Amino acid sequence: SRHRPDRPVRNWSFPEPRSACQTKYTAHRTDPAVTAAGNIGRSSIYYLHDDYLLIDYISQIRLHGWSEIEMSAVAADVVDRSPSSKSTKRKFLVGYLLFSIVALMAAWLTRNFDPLPTEIHPHTRTPAIPGNDTFSYNRRNTIIAVILLGAVGLTGTVFAVRELIRRKRLLPLMVSLSALMLIFPEVAVDVIGKVYYPTDDVDNIITIFGRQMGMFLFFAFFGYGVFNFLTFRMLERRPTTRMIWLLLLTAAAGAIVFEEVLQWAGGMYHYYADQPLRFLYLPQWWTPANTIGVAFLPAVIAYRFRERFRGWRALLMFLVTPCSMMSVYGAIALPSWVVINGRYPWVIDQLAGLLTIAFGIVLAVFIIRILLQRDPFDLTEPATLTDDPALDPCEITLRTTNRIRSGAPSSETSDDA
Repeated sequence: SRHRPDRPVRNWSFPEPRSACQTKYTAHRTDPAVTAAGNIGRSSIYYLHDDYLLIDYISQIRLHGWSEIEMSAVAADVVDRSPSSKSTKRKFLVGYLLFSIVALMAAWLTRNFDPLPTEIHPHTRTPAIPGNDTFSYNRRNTIIAVILLGAVGLTGTVFAVRELIRRKRLLPLMVSLSALMLIFPEVAVDVIGKVYYPTDDVDNIITIFGRQMGMFLFFAFFGYGVFNFLTFRMLERRPTTRMIWLLLLTAAAGAIVFEEVLQWAGGMYHYYADQPLRFLYLPQWWTPANTIGVAFLPAVIAYRFRERFRGWRALLMFLVTPCSMMSVYGAIALPSWVVINGRYPWVIDQLAGLLTIAFGIVLAVFIIRILLQRDPFDLTEPATLTDDPALDPCEITLRTTNRIRSGAPSSETSDDA
């Protein structure tokens, strides 16, 4: 380890804990720390040198001597397999099945609502790109949307700048502003997902893949940066797992309302081809891709590695955010992309959209499990100091031990951690 580089790599075995809990502990060497796996009810264990540190879920900290064990750094790897977790899995499965039934019924009832252009190009055998004759550019609606989105984005930027001034932290500002880089992967996504932006001779910021992008798209992602900033700040408060899922659902609902209003107004961008799960204006297969790829995953990565993204390294968010968006679309959107770029029966289109949503749920579970190190199905699991994956476990233990030895109250959670 970094504290004792002369320490040989070896396996460790732990004696029985001096308590009524009859739990055996084993450990294995990992890089850079030794990971101890154990379960003492609803608590997590850290070992450091000759100290035994127990941090439980109500932040009660007790320090006991444990001279038999001398270790350099150990990370907790406790997975709570509570009955509530198994129950939540069943509820998720039943909820998805019920949603699928309702979604298919709604898609069938609204299948003739505001039909989209579905003409197939004779050479490419894919849906032909509509022009301004089909979808006209509306300057008034575009300007109104730009003003509103600019105001939303500016609000988030102000809070991020305040964070920079008060706490000398650049990362929150970069989390917000890095959403502007999404304009580049958005073009690729729109080409495959069949989204058309009406062109205008004056309103033209950038042209990629032959697609002209105006100021609306620029300000749309400027406004989206608020979701990234709020998600990041929410994660810093170490919310419960239930709150994380509610955060995702709230972001998804906000994205649906946001896009439905823009599509209803018209004149800025339009979907075409056979889009799955289109009840009104927005095809719902886009919702998990946008929610996870644009707002959730970039904020989670920033939170997970915030100790690494200090100072100028926070600028890496300008690379992380667009890569997050493309990785999410690549992971879950392929079924919908296949049916959109062809001509398939109606039921196949809808099943592809439902499969994309299922992939989105699985991806969210993966992110919560791997990056946030939570049991995604244990909604009763509270957040503790030990749930913070951004800090080196040794750093957490050192800071907490020093706080205890300095006379701080045992129930106080380390502000640094």
